[in-house]
Amino acid sequence: MAIMPIMGSNIVSPGVIKVISPPDKIKTIIGAKFIDQMKLELISKAFDDAQIKNTVSDNISKNLLEKLQFSLAVNVMSALLDKHNSQVFQDEENQVYIKYVIEFVNNLGNALGIKDLRDYKIFKSLNISEARYSSMHEDYKNAKVPEIKVIVSAPLELSSYLNLTFPTKPLEIIEKLLFFKDNNNSVSLEKIQEIYYESELAINITEVSLNMVGEVSA
Repeated sequence: MAIMPIMGSNIVSPGVIKVISPPDKIKTIIGAKFIDQMKLELISKAFDDAQIKNTVSDNISKNLLEKLQFSLAVNVMSALLDKHNSQVFQDEENQVYIKYVIEFVNNLGNALGIKDLRDYKIFKSLNISEARYSSMHEDYKNAKVPEIKVIVSAPLELSSYLNLTFPTKPLEIIEKLLFFKDNNNSVSLEKIQEIYYESELAINITEVSLNMVGEVSA
């Protein structure tokens, strides 16, 4: 089962999440693969009684992967660059990395049988205007082990397990930088540019491969 706050939450301990957003900003998605819908509705009612906005999802796997899109594309860069989420989301130079993340997660979804995830155009239509830092950025500020390390390493391991051919070099660089920054080091602009370069390379390689497959099929 997954009870997933959309934004503004910190992990306190395994299974315990502290929501830090104002009540009117809190929205939670509740869902599961193997729990009766009636039980999910009871959980939803408990959230209603606590005045926490929530929806019951019939495709929680898709919701989790779309949350992963945002975590990798925006939250991780907020932590690395010391920028608000809205800045990272809007920065022109960061768009190639965002496009890369969307394609990477969508490849994971396809391999897992989870279709119709957001594409880049839909992702960029999200309303991300509030000037706030990600919870991962706050982890660094408070000298806590960032959850983003797990959020980066887990998809990399899953990609390897599924034998995906989609390039993972940008995320591998980020994984190393997160451990580097955790030791109170600052991340150089050159390293960030390397992420952008590898992201563009990954996208181009994928496009060439798709074109070749299309030509062979024709």
